Amino acid sequence: HGLVIQAKAAQSDLPTIRVGYTVTKKIDKSSVNRNRMKRRLRAIAAETLARHGKGGFDYILVGRPLTLTRDYDELRRDLVWCLKKMNLYTDNAEEQA
Repeated sequence: HGLVIQAKAAQSDLPTIRVGYTVTKKIDKSSVNRNRMKRRLRAIAAETLARHGKGGFDYILVGRPLTLTRDYDELRRDLVWCLKKMNLYTDNAEEQA
């Protein structure tokens, strides 16, 4: 609901995660709102992809109209759902503990 995610295997063999963000004028004409959406996407990506993203992939998070107004926890659940749907969900939290 709140975002779209695209993923592609990285061209390097390193297990790093790279992330990009896209919010276009089609989504919201206001640059203030687009920047706010990007900040929200950055925050959930930093929190969620670091713990649950599969390494060795490049991710693009695309903002949707609901990115601005959706509850933060729901937005995070949207990202986790997308990762699971794409078979890119890992539980790195156990490895870090």
